[in-house]
Amino acid sequence: MKKQFLSPSQIADILIKNIKDPDSVFIFPTDTVLNSWADFLILNHEKTNVQAIPMERFIAWDKFKSHYLHATKEGFDTIPSILKTLFVHDLILKNAQAPAQERFQVIINPDDEYASNAFSFSTWIYKNLSSLNLLEKRYKQNPDYQKDAEDLDYEKLYYQYKNFLEQNRLYEPSWIDDIEFDTEGKHFFLFYPEIIEDFGDFIEIFERCDNFNVFEFPKNTPNVKAYFYKDSRTELRQTILRIIELVQNKKADWSDIALSIPDIDTYRPYLEREFAIYNIPYVIKSGIPLTKNSAARIFKEISDCYTSNYSFEKVRSLLLDECVPWQEQHKKNREALVRVGNELRTICSVDEKNIWFVAINQKKRNLELKSNFKKAQFPLPSEQIAKLQEV
Repeated sequence: MKKQFLSPSQIADILIKNIKDPDSVFIFPTDTVLNSWADFLILNHEKTNVQAIPMERFIAWDKFKSHYLHATKEGFDTIPSILKTLFVHDLILKNAQAPAQERFQVIINPDDEYASNAFSFSTWIYKNLSSLNLLEKRYKQNPDYQKDAEDLDYEKLYYQYKNFLEQNRLYEPSWIDDIEFDTEGKHFFLFYPEIIEDFGDFIEIFERCDNFNVFEFPKNTPNVKAYFYKDSRTELRQTILRIIELVQNKKADWSDIALSIPDIDTYRPYLEREFAIYNIPYVIKSGIPLTKNSAARIFKEISDCYTSNYSFEKVRSLLLDECVPWQEQHKKNREALVRVGNELRTICSVDEKNIWFVAINQKKRNLELKSNFKKAQFPLPSEQIAKLQEV
């Protein structure tokens, strides 16, 4: 593995220099970063001399792991960082809902006030997942070791994470000694490893590879000036004027300037208006919250059902959500279940908690009646039909 510190302009040089090599693979932390660099190369084709991007060689970190890194345990994939985050989120949620005596006792305060607001610990728990197996090995090597409350918490966390991985046919890379890195004869260029949460779990593997290049930002950053404004409107206008000044004085080009805005949904219309007024070329790149993703929304809807004690509104929302991969043959059953649930809710005043159990039983009884009725039906002989017609 070769490691270098490069500025953004130098990273552009690396891309331009190697992009025409069909064996070069460029790895970025996320799809958003990947697309930003791909757009940069195309939009500045006069400088970069790049007319088209081979996107199969521009790859995000999680996809790279899934394609090139394999455990010898066949059929298991490395766990994506986003799935790790979801596991931790669900772990904290379930811990808060468990009886006090069944909660974590040390790594998360078991008191209701703290357990229900423990999501600030999610990053810390996430980072500890990769080293849990080392603790488990220590316990096994020292059978006489007396575990305290904190040790028992970590042991509990280890088995919960281990079960989660096995159930989903995933593996934690730092727990595996024999991960295979199939380079397929490629040359790899990884950018911004310092912002990839689990990069450290794979360093030993990459260090054995001569054609793996890592590029980080320089450690010594220049002095940064901070400006304070009385309101956001003034801040926005002054920032736009500063950008124009930099370009007009030949200190920067439009493509050299980036604005980092934490609440882009709020400020986007005002930004676009200012850019249009001053005729400033721009491209807006932004991710979307995980819960707004159609696939991730399913997890939230399931969680909402549980936390609301299976209220009518939350369960109905889940049952009628077409983004959920329901089996098509059960669509009518889902719709019928919602109808029965609504009738029980509005007519019979069944308790919210029991609506769905009553509705399912009623639906089941209706299906049994229908089935028995079909079994009771039989074709009449032709002579009986003739007599009936005469009557």
